[in-house]
Amino acid sequence: MKRIGSSVILGVALLVTAQYPAVLVMAENIGQARAVEYVSSHRWASTVIDQDGHDRITVHNGDKLIYLTQDRRDQKPVWSGTGGMLAFFRWQTYEKQGGGFNMFNAICVAKVDGSGVRELTDYTHANMNPTWTRDGSNQILFNRIRPKKLGISIYMTHPDGPKNSEKLVTHPDRDGLLKYEWVESGLKDGRLFIWRVNWFRALLNFIKPGDIVDDIQTWHLLDPETHATQEVLRPHQYPVHKLSVSPSETRICYMKAVNGNPLKYKGSVIAYAELDLENLVVKNEVLISPDDRSYTDMYPRWSPDEKHIMYSSSRSGTIQQYLYSLETKETHLVSVLSPFGDMYPNFEDMPK
Repeated sequence: MKRIGSSVILGVALLVTAQYPAVLVMAENIGQARAVEYVSSHRWASTVIDQDGHDRITVHNGDKLIYLTQDRRDQKPVWSGTGGMLAFFRWQTYEKQGGGFNMFNAICVAKVDGSGVRELTDYTHANMNPTWTRDGSNQILFNRIRPKKLGISIYMTHPDGPKNSEKLVTHPDRDGLLKYEWVESGLKDGRLFIWRVNWFRALLNFIKPGDIVDDIQTWHLLDPETHATQEVLRPHQYPVHKLSVSPSETRICYMKAVNGNPLKYKGSVIAYAELDLENLVVKNEVLISPDDRSYTDMYPRWSPDEKHIMYSSSRSGTIQQYLYSLETKETHLVSVLSPFGDMYPNFEDMPK
């Protein structure tokens, strides 16, 4: 893909400075311009809030925003490893029910040219946070909240399959009352990176606010065919979520709930760590965002070169995308084309 020249970088720097007056120092402008240049030289998808307040699946291509869906309820696109497709989920109603979480969502798929938009499930359940397998099978993985059983299970479906043809990936024995299993990412060998919650330990943690209770959350690699699991050793006991495995499968990034409550996003910071698949260990964690609970940092994703992590943050007053450089340890605003809001980033061909 054609890269952007220095004159465009300067123009972007001036644009950023004009739109965000807090960016005043020349060194900051240069760093921000380089960050904007990087994301502008790659295609990536996100949910953009348009001028009417609608949430729409969007592809960023250089200096263009390409709206793929016309619906106002579309969330969290994830790019397939091959085939040029995006999986996402759609609320049944635009309004969040009861002022909180929307409990009736459909898993959807679309080609990145905007064609072939399909609902793969109905709205009977809270189906959400899809990703793709990395083993070449191009299956869509997603999580389903089961309110009657007070739990969550993992499902898989094919982008070309009939509607409601998803199959249960979670072992049937773990599909019962108070069983909580969540898929975060697929691996190239077909295993899935998942985590489980011990509800009784979690309840104890809520009874003792501010304390971190051991073993609330455990990390595992799951074989979707045999249901066999291998536990992954963790660097700490804080709950994490929105985890993404890097392209080389040697690192992960995630939201770390430093207040012990993964349901409260303002109590989370963005981090990355080394992933040792051979020894089933995650280690050497690095925090890349401050513990500032006046705003929310969320949904980190890897860049193709693994030198950057892009994530969403409300620190500017609206939700926008920020890029962190592992080399310079700098973080810069990069979603200068979407002033009304931009969230849930995902680079091209990069299943989370």
